[in-house]
Amino acid sequence: MTRQNGGYSTQLGAEEFHYLRTLIDHYVAQAPQVTPMMSTVGSQMIIASLGEVLLNSETLTRSRKASKLRNVLAIKSYISRHLHESQLTGQMIADHTRLSVNYMNRLLAEEGLSLMKLVWQLRFEESRRLLQKPLANNLQLAEIAWQCGFSSQSHFSQAFRRYFGMTPKEMRAQRPH
Repeated sequence: MTRQNGGYSTQLGAEEFHYLRTLIDHYVAQAPQVTPMMSTVGSQMIIASLGEVLLNSETLTRSRKASKLRNVLAIKSYISRHLHESQLTGQMIADHTRLSVNYMNRLLAEEGLSLMKLVWQLRFEESRRLLQKPLANNLQLAEIAWQCGFSSQSHFSQAFRRYFGMTPKEMRAQRPH
């Protein structure tokens, strides 16, 4: 069974194809003698059978996975570009990606995250990168905090310590020179 013009394609096994063909042939042959109610039931059986085959197709499954991956990448990309915004919210991300906050949380749950946990994780990773980057040695901790979306150096230092188990200053001291 193939749907063209950018759709999906799936291969029916001989057994499934025979079942669907028999069901459709019987439905068409009996249509003039069937009551409207039975006609509706027959149509629903055909639609349900086709839906089952299509929804379980390998191509569609791959397509869904690719779509999820694209969505997660779009979410991460938007967050990374807007980490410096201390007021970054789930709704702002949803508005830009055109995905609901609920859907984004379900997607990220597969990675053990929520949307805002991802925001904080990316902020911490960026702050660590800046602290360990020799070229950023002249940046004050307050500047790094601001660039990573923290509202104050104090909040940054406390949250950083909870996340990494050391202060930003201690992390900076450990970097290779």
